[in-house]
Parts: sequence; C-alpha cells; structure tokens
Amino acid sequence: EVIVVDDGSTDTTGDVAQRTSDPRLRYVRQANKGPNAARNEGIRHARGQLIAFLDCDDWWLPEKLEKQVAKVSDDPEIGLVYSLAIRVDASGREGDRFDAIVEGRVLDRLLLGNCIAGSASSAMVTRRAIDAIGTFDESLHYAEDWEYWIRIASRFAVGCVPEFDVYLLDRPGSQGKNAQATRRDSLRFIHAALNEYAPSRPLFHRAALAQLHYVASYNLWAAGLKWDARRELLRSLLYNPLYLTYYKRMVRLFFPKR
Repeated sequence: EVIVVDDGSTDTTGDVAQRTSDPRLRYVRQANKGPNAARNEGIRHARGQLIAFLDCDDWWLPEKLEKQVAKVSDDPEIGLVYSLAIRVDASGREGDRFDAIVEGRVLDRLLLGNCIAGSASSAMVTRRAIDAIGTFDESLHYAEDWEYWIRIASRFAVGCVPEFDVYLLDRPGSQGKNAQATRRDSLRFIHAALNEYAPSRPLFHRAALAQLHYVASYNLWAAGLKWDARRELLRSLLYNPLYLTYYKRMVRLFFPKR
C-alpha cells in the first residue's frame, strides 16, 4: 500500500493523488501539523507489518524496499532497518554521502549522535516496534527522527542495507535556520534520553553532550553562522576537554586560513 499524507499542502498534491485509481494508494489530507504528525497519520492508516517513510522531496531507487524487507525477514530482532543515502542539490549534483553502517544493539552509538544514514526517508520500521515504543513525538520539528531511532534502539536491533538507495534533496536556503532549530530540538530530548537509557554514567553523558555541540558547531559553520559555531565548539570542549579532535577543529574555526 501507498499512503499519501497531505500535510496542508497548497499545490496540486491532492489532484495528482486522487487521479490514481489503483486501490493500493490512499490519500489522506490534514491541516498542516509538521512532519511527525504526518508520519503518525500515515502509521494510523497503515495496515502492513512494515512501514517506510518518504518525505515529499526525497526519492528511492526501485529495489530499496525489497532489500529492506529481505533484511528484516532474515533477523526477527530488527525493529528498524535503513539504507545508505546521498544528498543531492536542485541541479542534480551529489553532495554528502551518508555511509555509516551500524547494526545490532546500537543504543549507545545513537545516544552519541544520529548515526542512521540520511533522514526518515532511509528507514523502515516494524509494526512490532511501533506497538512497543509508540509513534513520533509531534512536539519536535527537527532531529525528530533521531529521537525516534533512540527509542526503537532501546528495545530492538537495527539493521542496515549497505547500498545507496535513498536520495535526499538539499534545500540550502533554510540551512542556517535548520542548524539552529536542530540544535534546539536535540537538546530538548537528549538529556531525558540519557537519564533514561544511560543512568549513572556521568562520563558518557558528558561525551554525548560534547558530541551534540560539536555537530551543531559543524552545521552552524556550514550555514555561515561562524560565531555561533565557535560558541558551540567551546561548549563541546567544556563537556569533553580531553578529546583531541575538538582542539583541531578549534584551530580551524578560530584561526581560519585566508
């Protein structure tokens, strides 16, 4: 089945979807509530035991789902399987390649950062996992997939199809806003996640928060927000002053080559 959730669009999404007579496609329209609400609406309408998400500006290669179904079928412990992803700009030029391969019980890896390639468009989750941990947190608008993967990994194994079957459209015009909002929403849930899934591990908490601020620094710098990026890097050093990589990054940010 294909469920098209129209999250308050103002284009011709509804007309296009409803011109399709195939009964396997269902069209659902709702007032604009954000990506998590749209995914949750799709989950509520879905009848299958495996559910994959595809944002409106991303796309899959034809065998993406087939490979993921085979992966889940081989390991009943898997609650989430994902494929590798490539970022592409509007001209078709390829950019970042999300090629991290993590499998098995990877909760600690996920608490240290979102190592699931790409975005929700790369993932397939099992109905069993959804029934156990619930749906997406609709109060989050950025980093929402990371928070959901952490919850799944707390109960289930993660699998990876190590092939680039997902393409993510890059929209650079919103990069600065996204970097700031991603930092904000990540900080909203990571403290609670660390307290729930890694209690009595203060050094691990500090390492996770250091990495969050380090990633925020990298993204803010890429968005042209240089002083914000430097401030985030200093925060990462305060949490983990013994990590040499942070000092190397500090030299590049505070003393850039001209």
